[in-house]
Amino acid sequence: MQNGLAAPPPAPRTLVIYAGDASYAHPMLVSARSLRANASADFDIWIFAADYPPELLGRTALAAEGFGARVVPLSSADYLRFDPTRFRTEPAFAHLKPAVLSRLVTGPHIPAAYDQVLYLDGDTHCVGDIAPLLRFRVPKGRLLGCPDSINYYKHDAGPYAARRRALMGEWGLSVDDTWYNTGVLMAERETWSERGAAALAYFVENVDICRFPVDGSTNATARGLWLPISCRWNFMAPMRLWGLDQAVKPALYHFTGREKPWLGRIAPWQDFWPRYAELRAEAAIGALAGPLAGSPEVAEMNWRRTLARLKEHLLHRRRAERSRAALLESEKAAVV
Repeated sequence: MQNGLAAPPPAPRTLVIYAGDASYAHPMLVSARSLRANASADFDIWIFAADYPPELLGRTALAAEGFGARVVPLSSADYLRFDPTRFRTEPAFAHLKPAVLSRLVTGPHIPAAYDQVLYLDGDTHCVGDIAPLLRFRVPKGRLLGCPDSINYYKHDAGPYAARRRALMGEWGLSVDDTWYNTGVLMAERETWSERGAAALAYFVENVDICRFPVDGSTNATARGLWLPISCRWNFMAPMRLWGLDQAVKPALYHFTGREKPWLGRIAPWQDFWPRYAELRAEAAIGALAGPLAGSPEVAEMNWRRTLARLKEHLLHRRRAERSRAALLESEKAAVV
């Protein structure tokens, strides 16, 4: 105590984690390295590697050591507690595999030395200091997450919004509930373990309706527990289409959807492609990169994105304007 004032509580010790199978070895490493390069706070990074072959596990661990990260083996037996042939996703998310559930079983592996956990999807990339997020102390029993972009047009008359409303109803949620994206999540250590176990149990019991595997099961089981964070910590593809980069100044980009910048010069993330291309030339990380998307696939994805932009501008301009305004208004409620 100084001058009669109590000393401020110490910043929480936060562990940053990733989780996924071998297909995400390269993007998880690149994301983790970008995080280390931009954060001023002191923190540890663990990459949970689900069923990596031994040789790949060793190479990934060696690459991670280069920027102070640790690779932790994880068995798919921990989360594959259902018939994998029943695993289905929405068509736009067909790239998701059962390994997306691996994050839900990481809790028991995290030592008590850490106060809280910040989970990041492998398809994120850090461009700014995330120290304010790392230092935020999450109350026990609560989850920090970013409201998903669907919240700003889920009341629309279109088929996509109607389908999402129907899914929310199947999961016991009201259309007025805020839907959270699970690509960036933060919780006190025990809460992280409890919410992961609850979400996995829900998924196992409801495989056929959980077409958004982790988003669906987590939102269904964490109703009323969320605290909203700014979308600058989870800046998704629709937000870029709405031209919010300058208004929000993202620190963490999240490459939601099928379009991934490590596959090639693909919209709306063309400006990130050089970062991944450069790292392909580095021996440790580059050797773990998978094949690039072929020219026809890149062209097809860019054409679909061009059509989406045209529709947004010509057919859904007012919706985009409403969504943009609603998102900026909702930012006022962010706890960090």
